[in-house]
Amino acid sequence: SVIPDIQVAPDGTEVNGERQVSISGMTETVEKAKTLVSKVIEDAGGATSLPATMNLLPGQEVVELMVPATKVGLIIGKGGEMIKMLQERAGCKMQMIQDGPYASAPEKPLRMTGFPENCKKARQYVLELLEQKELEARGLINVDYSQGVPSTIEMNVSKDLVGFIIGRNGEHIVLLS
Repeated sequence: SVIPDIQVAPDGTEVNGERQVSISGMTETVEKAKTLVSKVIEDAGGATSLPATMNLLPGQEVVELMVPATKVGLIIGKGGEMIKMLQERAGCKMQMIQDGPYASAPEKPLRMTGFPENCKKARQYVLELLEQKELEARGLINVDYSQGVPSTIEMNVSKDLVGFIIGRNGEHIVLLS
C-alpha cells in the first residue's frame, strides 16, 4: 500500500484549542490513517492534544509517516543503528510507535519531531530508504552498504521547470526515482 503523509499543524496555530491534522495520499490509505488517528483520539479519552506535542520548542512540529509493519525493522536497523543515523542526518527526533493500538497493526506510525525543514528531510530519507530496499528486493539495483548509507543531493531548478520534473500527481518523480 502507498504510505500516507500525516502533517500536524505547528504549535501556535490552534483555533478554539484545536490544531489541524492533514492526511494526504491515496484514498484507501487516507481512510485507514483517518481511522487510526480517530482511534488514537478516542483511546486518549477524546483529548485532541497528544503527549507527543507537549515538549515542542516554538516552531517545531510533529509529523507522522505510516510505515508498513513489515518495514519497521528496516527503519530501526540492527541495534537501532539506522534510526539513529537517520535522526542525525535529518536533525530531528524519530520514534517508531509499535505499542498500544499499533501492536498488531499492518502499518505503524513513525513520529518525527523537530523543525519543519528537518522533519521534511527525515521523511524524505525514510521514503528513499524504503524505495531503495524495494528496488533491491526486486533485483533492480544492488546497493553496497559497507561504504555507508546512500545520501541525497539537492539541486536548484528553475521554477518554470519544477512542474515538469514533478509531473501530474508526482508521476514523473516516481519514474525518476
